[in-house]
Amino acid sequence: MKTQELVHTLTRLNRAAAKKSYSPIRERIVIRNGVAMATDLEVGLRIPCDLPNGVLDGKKVLKMLKTSAGDVLVDRTKDQYHIRTEKLNFTIPDGFDAVDVPEVPAFGTGHVIVDAAPLRRALDIALIHAAKEPTKYALNGIHLEAKDNVLTVSGTNGKRLFQIRIPAAVSKSGMATLCRRAVEVLHHELNNAEWVAIEFFETTVDERTEVSEIRFNLGNTTVFVSRVVEGSYPPIEEIIPTTREGSFTVNRKSLLQALAEIDPVRTEDYPGVTYESDGYDMILTAGTAEDGTASTHIRGTLNTWEKICLNSDYIVDILNAVDTEDVTLHQTKDPDVSPPPICVESKEDLFLVMP
Repeated sequence: MKTQELVHTLTRLNRAAAKKSYSPIRERIVIRNGVAMATDLEVGLRIPCDLPNGVLDGKKVLKMLKTSAGDVLVDRTKDQYHIRTEKLNFTIPDGFDAVDVPEVPAFGTGHVIVDAAPLRRALDIALIHAAKEPTKYALNGIHLEAKDNVLTVSGTNGKRLFQIRIPAAVSKSGMATLCRRAVEVLHHELNNAEWVAIEFFETTVDERTEVSEIRFNLGNTTVFVSRVVEGSYPPIEEIIPTTREGSFTVNRKSLLQALAEIDPVRTEDYPGVTYESDGYDMILTAGTAEDGTASTHIRGTLNTWEKICLNSDYIVDILNAVDTEDVTLHQTKDPDVSPPPICVESKEDLFLVMP
């Protein structure tokens, strides 16, 4: 096989293998009957490959192949792998019994079928909106829910939220939360597929059935498996306000430019920008009296507006995620939340930002 082909395969598998473990076997790649597998027991990956059976140190092989090109030959005798390229000839001990390596399960029944490209984009944006603090374990993940021929992908850190509904073929409803690490590995794998089948794998404990794993069949060649995040994800549908009041429609690039102009006076302690209408224009103000202030006017279409302060980084992330010429910031109405969040809708995308 070509060296770059082997490098690509090992790079993908190493993302699922443990980075450093008290059990070194979890850092290895196991090859069984034309299938290479890697797992750290949280995520797992199965890829077809043309390598001899055994347990391979993928990280070490990648280091050795770093400067190689052309063809590579891999064979195995006794407890050693022999790898030969045009210039290199090296041997790596196996040292493990393949029976001891945890099995990455095969794909079962696909409950959901969805195109890979929109799912990859959804995960990309959802990760930006998800929490990163260790104390918010459930919010660090991305929530998937499939029903009524729609796959809904959500991400939130409690202060902002992203949700998108992707058309899908759904034969059985299901929902679960993927941890951040699983989403990052899956995000890479979606580059290699045109479509994805999803299985919400259920187990029964104490007469209670719940989803314990999510399995992905990526284009009938790769299987990615992940444990689900334990704990409850916020009830997203109950959080999203249904009533809109004030609104501000503006050219997306003009708003990005205006925010960039006043950005230098923002600080980590005061990252907000105040949005206030003078009846004709929107006045954007950032900074404090102690650190300095900056303001600018931007022309748009206003429909009643109450003064509000928003984290500028959150708004910039939204503006970079959507691809429309104009964007509308809606002021919502929610008697249980004061002040209510700002809502931005673009095609199938929904964004919420708390003041």
